[in-house]
Amino acid sequence: MIAEFAPDVIAVLFTMRCLAASYRIAQQFKQNDAILMAGGKYPTFKPRDCIETGFDIVLQGNVEETLSNFLDNLSLKSVDATLTQPPGYFFKDAHGNYVDTGIAHSLNSNHYVLARHLIPQKYQPRYSHGFLIGSRGCLYTCLFCTSSRTGYKEREPKQVVDEVEYIVKVEGHSAIHFGDDLFTHNPVWVIEVCREIIARKIVCNWSVNSRSDVPPKHWHIFDRMSQAGCKIVAFGIESADQKTLKNVRKGLKVEKILPVVSQAREANIGIRCN
Repeated sequence: MIAEFAPDVIAVLFTMRCLAASYRIAQQFKQNDAILMAGGKYPTFKPRDCIETGFDIVLQGNVEETLSNFLDNLSLKSVDATLTQPPGYFFKDAHGNYVDTGIAHSLNSNHYVLARHLIPQKYQPRYSHGFLIGSRGCLYTCLFCTSSRTGYKEREPKQVVDEVEYIVKVEGHSAIHFGDDLFTHNPVWVIEVCREIIARKIVCNWSVNSRSDVPPKHWHIFDRMSQAGCKIVAFGIESADQKTLKNVRKGLKVEKILPVVSQAREANIGIRCN
């Protein structure tokens, strides 16, 4: 596909799970004229490793606006000049020095939504459900995760539901998974997303991820989520042993888990425990 398309830029977004395959892509296409860019959780956490492996530029944090900015200015003769603004780039300049412009935190961008239709149908993955994110990042510092490095940002509820509607009505999916780490973190935001789904009469089943210590004053969100079509909440429990939770810096009390899980179950939402 890449050879057939002959792109000017090859951007690979990946996590630790896809590290080996992503590095192979960098090595395979390093000799081409295309600019190789790496983004996602692992590159944000280990940008220098990605550069040393063969990538030209690392997009740190939320990539929508940094990638768009780079592509809009690709005609500039100096790549270094293109990468000075906004924050979110890591690269080697013409003198071989590492340049780090910081981590990009902005997430309210339409580029993610509008890009869905750009992938030719024959190259789109064959999933049984749609996938999107309404928020990105995390406020906690668990040892086994890098999500907190980019901070926590939410997209506008209307923008999120625009994408839900596109997935259902254009892509034809009847089920959607929200890939957010902390979907239930902000009850006001959750209620707005649910209200928008209900108002537009969008019919689909959806699932989310959540911490398992949602405060009692926010438990009402489960009823609203159920009304809007939520069928499964995957709770990040990790362990029922308090010592283990402390060692991995989960910031979770074991005694808070069961009441929250039970509350979601009472709202007719299926439960998964990670």
